[in-house]
Amino acid sequence: MDTFLDGKAGNARLDFNLQGAFTRLLCCNQLQDSSQLQVTHSNFDYSQHITDFVDSNTADATAYMVIPPSIENTSCEAIVYPDRSPGDYLAGITTMQPIEDIFSLAVGQNSSIIKFTRSDNKLPSRIVTGLRLYQKGLVAECSLGVIHSKRPGKHFHWMLVSGLYETYVLFTAITEIYGELPSNLSLCLTLYGENSSESVQTNYGIELKSVGFITMF
Repeated sequence: MDTFLDGKAGNARLDFNLQGAFTRLLCCNQLQDSSQLQVTHSNFDYSQHITDFVDSNTADATAYMVIPPSIENTSCEAIVYPDRSPGDYLAGITTMQPIEDIFSLAVGQNSSIIKFTRSDNKLPSRIVTGLRLYQKGLVAECSLGVIHSKRPGKHFHWMLVSGLYETYVLFTAITEIYGELPSNLSLCLTLYGENSSESVQTNYGIELKSVGFITMF
């Protein structure tokens, strides 16, 4: 696959008819010796399926892709896939540039934010993006999307963790949307085991602003 794509990001579309089913697919990459497996999910093709818009003539018509601080010895690349509502888009961290087809941007070890705008200010609420993590062995990719002023607040997130591997929880403050972090910031992290109904809780506060991540195992 790497040879076929000449080391670059690739994109594929599948068209099929369903009767009201949820059309996301589980996507896996695996090394030939089966020693590593990377899993993510597919996204809708918003160039064909209509999505809602952040329609405004003000700065509200800007979306952000938040890049968390990367773990040591891991380089990152942001990918913007072409499955978006047709239009003329600009994206960048410091300098905005046109998005054509698949757009990629190398990002540093520190937290950063990629801005998205559209020439007519009719910005779709969903833009398909990914964050590629280059590490030893198989390249990993996280599906991220974008955040904008119309995004509803969230108070709960879940994830899978394993004691067999190094696990990190990364944090970024999206001040462009939500403003500065409150001094009374409170985060409750709860771990549930597969063989027990009991849980373990740990609470964190404003110290997360300077630390940026939690080491789980």
